[in-house]
Amino acid sequence: KDAFVVPIEEEKVFFRKKKELAMGTKSDHLVLAEALTRWEAENETNGGWRFTREYYLSPNTLSMLKDMKKQFAHHLHDMRFLSTSYVKDRASNRNSHNIGLIKAIICAGLYPNVAIVKNVKRNKKGEIKQRIFTPEDGPVSLHIRSINSNEPFFEGRFLVYHLKMKTSKVFLHDTTMVFALALIFFGHNFELFKENGMVVIELSPKIRFTCATSTALLVKELRQRLDQLLEYKVAHPGVTDWDQSSDEGKLLRAIAELISHDDQQHEDEQLSMVEESDEDEDDDDDEDFPDYTEDRYSRSSSNSYRSGYGRASTSGVTPFPRF
Repeated sequence: KDAFVVPIEEEKVFFRKKKELAMGTKSDHLVLAEALTRWEAENETNGGWRFTREYYLSPNTLSMLKDMKKQFAHHLHDMRFLSTSYVKDRASNRNSHNIGLIKAIICAGLYPNVAIVKNVKRNKKGEIKQRIFTPEDGPVSLHIRSINSNEPFFEGRFLVYHLKMKTSKVFLHDTTMVFALALIFFGHNFELFKENGMVVIELSPKIRFTCATSTALLVKELRQRLDQLLEYKVAHPGVTDWDQSSDEGKLLRAIAELISHDDQQHEDEQLSMVEESDEDEDDDDDEDFPDYTEDRYSRSSSNSYRSGYGRASTSGVTPFPRF
């Protein structure tokens, strides 16, 4: 259920208020999280009603989300993943201000719902024209209510989404901009191989990156160890040990630092996306994306690495964790 209730005649004012809540994150999902956090704080000083009126929010929906958050914390505590069910516990919220990491976790929850930002331009009228596609649908558009619908610049090339609907076009209703490392570490699987003398990381036939051999080996090592840790945690529930002296803490800190650096630098410095050919590029406002042909790459199985939660490969990697 949408937490925002907006009269048609106040759409422009609403969008400005929504931008305030976004705080530059380019994420509809973080907009909702920020709205809930501010509403809870305002309620402590009896300002909740005023806040919902100012930001076009439904108090009933926010109350429901607050209850769901408490229920989730209780479930995690019952499963022994949290030391307490108190949602504001400091230790449980140690990464609550790490926007890059939170967006990567959103990516984990929404994958494989991924859209690729081809480019963003302005036409002769000064209107913003976004060229976005999904591997399965081709060209798509962002719904006008999305915080990213009129965004002139995306630092990252990818949007993850929850709701996709087709009317006159295929519309993505809620999106979060993410970077390549979020997809690589928290996507379902990827393949690693050499092609034309270059190392390629392939998440799908339409999402491929080239990188240095050292980068590829680091990514492979960390991803395998992360998969092994997640598999261990499922079988042996316990509170995450973030201490720098523990194997678990070292691994999670390394991945969190990589992802946070990726987000802060606003670019994937070590990864270059393999671009599809676009021979029909022109200034036509109604231009569609070109047809992308399936291209399956010949490779030796010995150069391929498949990874996924619960099915981690341990070949050539020291098992983690050592318990």
